[in-house]
Amino acid sequence: MSEVGILGGGLTGLTLCSLLENGEILERESECGGLCRSISEDGFTFDCGGSHIIFSRDRNALNFMLSKLKDNVVKCRRNTKIIYKGRLVKYPFENGLADLPLRENFECVASFLAARVKSRLLNALRFHWDGSESLHAWLLANFGRGIASKYLIPYNEKIWKISAKEMSASWVDGRVPKPPLRDVLRASLGFNTEGYTHQLNFYYPKRGGIAALIRSLERECKGRIVCDFEVKAIWRENGKWFVSNGEECRKYDKIVATIPVFSIVHSLQRGGESVPASVLRAVNALVFNSLATVMLGLEGVAEEKMSNISWLYIPDADCLPHRVAFPSNYSREVAPEGKTAVLAEITCRDTTKMSDEEIIERTVNDLHRKKILRKEDVCFAKVMRTSPAYIVYDMNYEHNVSVVREYLQRKGIILAGRFAKFEYMNMDACVRNAMEVARMLKTESGNWVK
Repeated sequence: MSEVGILGGGLTGLTLCSLLENGEILERESECGGLCRSISEDGFTFDCGGSHIIFSRDRNALNFMLSKLKDNVVKCRRNTKIIYKGRLVKYPFENGLADLPLRENFECVASFLAARVKSRLLNALRFHWDGSESLHAWLLANFGRGIASKYLIPYNEKIWKISAKEMSASWVDGRVPKPPLRDVLRASLGFNTEGYTHQLNFYYPKRGGIAALIRSLERECKGRIVCDFEVKAIWRENGKWFVSNGEECRKYDKIVATIPVFSIVHSLQRGGESVPASVLRAVNALVFNSLATVMLGLEGVAEEKMSNISWLYIPDADCLPHRVAFPSNYSREVAPEGKTAVLAEITCRDTTKMSDEEIIERTVNDLHRKKILRKEDVCFAKVMRTSPAYIVYDMNYEHNVSVVREYLQRKGIILAGRFAKFEYMNMDACVRNAMEVARMLKTESGNWVK
């Protein structure tokens, strides 16, 4: 018997298991990885859950990931653009204002200055934002109408599939940095400035895609991973936790759940738990988006202007993908010699509304029209679907997620990772969260942690 049952074998679950002596992973799929899975076909390697890169402000989390890859890693410098009215604008948008037509450049700077003055006045009056504003209001207040309306609002509404007026701004702290006034003014005049500097230099596996990190963690957890085990029922009896897939049952002292929070609640129900109606209402009201990832292989290179691009953001409503990455610009070993790997990402509420063929055709045509690639060059095409993929912070998010978390905490189930905590977490945040849980378990029982 293993003392700690880890439900889910994604990045969070594998990281945690690698830090524990007596943890065991129960994974629904036939392979681990979750959003960090990769496939290799026809000489191409693609990340199934969208384009992943390795970066972090947290040196411990970053070093942890890099140490697992050893020499199978390349360091890259970000060269990211936003497509705006057919132009390639430097990312972040506020650092690429000189790429805009002069009139629009001026509109962005003028409204940014006005927003900054207003913010200073409100601060002088001791008025502080309490986090209850909509994303729409937050973007206008911190970036001005020009930058917000031209890029930030349309892009966020495209990726989240919800009006920015109906979305909470509670998630933006630390994710959408407020740019220094000096940088915005210098960018407007054409001087080189960089935003999101923690992401300016990033890492990527030389071979194997992002799943190379997963494979390394799996090796450290060898013999302690049970695949094809879908958690269907959870219950507590005589001080022990029992987890069943309907055919067999595993017993643990503690449970750490990394699977979607609604799966946890429903498994407790099936295990005989009388879940309060308020908790069921809250968990059923949580909103998420699914993801369709379109993997394209090209003969030769993409359009010349894309030859050294890391990834592109596309706010235009007439283009199906919101982001297009070029993983073969990270590492040449993820595509055959002389060919290019392209990864297009499409968020949606329901991935079943279009067939794979329809998604591929629409994506290729849209990217051809945007002069990102030439459709006659496409030599490989495949669609992967992931659900859930993105946490949606609607205006009821804070209330609903707190109700569910408090209930599961009372039950003694530890939550970790993006979908269990139902929180928008990047890879480094998932690793950091696993480390925190491991330290907590060590405090409670030192022999559980390496």
